[in-house]
Amino acid sequence: FAGAKKALRRDGLLFAYGPFTRDGGKFSGAGDEKFDASLRSRDPVNFGLVDVETFMDVEAARCGLVPDEEHPVAMTANNLLLVYRKA
Repeated sequence: FAGAKKALRRDGLLFAYGPFTRDGGKFSGAGDEKFDASLRSRDPVNFGLVDVETFMDVEAARCGLVPDEEHPVAMTANNLLLVYRKA
């Protein structure tokens, strides 16, 4: 996010795609929960699914990015497309 803050023009967009949790850590399906467990078994500190509202949106705001009106967009395989706009 810090890099996007420097690189984006005013009203520029940043997209983040992948599996995320929602509402404080709720998985969208059993597959995401298994994937998260697999990642955390390799490195519990640095790997795992992160939450949209409690992590991604907070970090984006810290860098001057706000969720776009289309944020988040549901995609295939329980993935999300997060859309942030530089304020």
